[in-house]
Amino acid sequence: MSRGSIVEEIGARAEREIAVLVGKCAAAEAEIVTTYFGKPRPRESRIVYMKHQTGRELSRVFQLGNRVAAKLPGLGTTTDRLDFQEDVQKLLDETIHFNLSFDILAWLLGEEPSIAKLRDYDIFDPNPEAPFNRENAKLAKLYRELRSELASETAPWVSLVLDEGLLEGGGCGYFYTASRLDGGEFETRVARMMKVVVKDEVRHGPEQLAKLRDMPLTEEDLERLKGLMRRHAEARVRFRNEEFSYVLGEERLREIIEEGKIEPLYVWQLA
Repeated sequence: MSRGSIVEEIGARAEREIAVLVGKCAAAEAEIVTTYFGKPRPRESRIVYMKHQTGRELSRVFQLGNRVAAKLPGLGTTTDRLDFQEDVQKLLDETIHFNLSFDILAWLLGEEPSIAKLRDYDIFDPNPEAPFNRENAKLAKLYRELRSELASETAPWVSLVLDEGLLEGGGCGYFYTASRLDGGEFETRVARMMKVVVKDEVRHGPEQLAKLRDMPLTEEDLERLKGLMRRHAEARVRFRNEEFSYVLGEERLREIIEEGKIEPLYVWQLA
C-alpha cells in the first residue's frame, strides 16, 4: 500500500472517530439546554446564564481584536492577506454575537450591564469567585495546560485541539438546540440570537473535521488526538452544566463522560 493510501485511510478514520467525540459533546450540551428550558427558571438563574454567554462572547472580541491589531502592521509582508481577512470576519461574527447577547442581558436586568463585570466570565482568565464560575475556571486552566503540553509540537493536528479547534462551541449542540426554542419572551429572544450564532460557530468549530481527511497522521497521533479531545469535552460539558445551574446530576454526567451513554448529535450536518 502506498504512503498516500495510508494517509488517506487514517485520515478518513480519524475524521469518523473524532466526529463521534465531537457529536457526543454536542449531544451532552444539547441535553443540558433541553433540560434547562424544559421548565420555568428563576430570573436570577437566567441572568447568570446570560452573564456567562455575554462574557464569553466579549472575551472573543478582545482576543480577536488584539490579534487583528497585532497582524495589521505586517499586512503584505509577514501577514497573509487571506488569513487576515479570516480573522477580521471572525471578529465581526463574535462582535455581533456579543451585541445580541448583551441586549438580552440588558433586557433581563433592566439596565446595561457593566463591561468590566462581564470580564469575570472571560474564557481565558475567569474570576472563580463569580457565581457559577468554578468550572469555567477549570476549563480555562485546561486551555493553559493544553497550550503548555503542545507548545513544542509542530504537527498540523495541534490546532484542532486547542481553544479554537474542533470543540469551539462544544460541537454546537447548545447553539443548535437553543436556536429551536419557543415559548415566552426570553426563549424567543434566545432562539433569535442562536439562529445567528449557530451558523457561525459550526464554521468556526466542527466543520474543521474535514481537515483530518488529508492530514498526515500516525496511529499514535490519532490516539493522542482522541485523548486530548476527551479531556477537552469533559471540561466543556461540566462547564456548560454549571452555566445552566447544574441541571444534570453527577450520575448523569458520569454516564455521559465516563461511559459515553449518549447518542452523537452531528450539528454540522443539520445547521
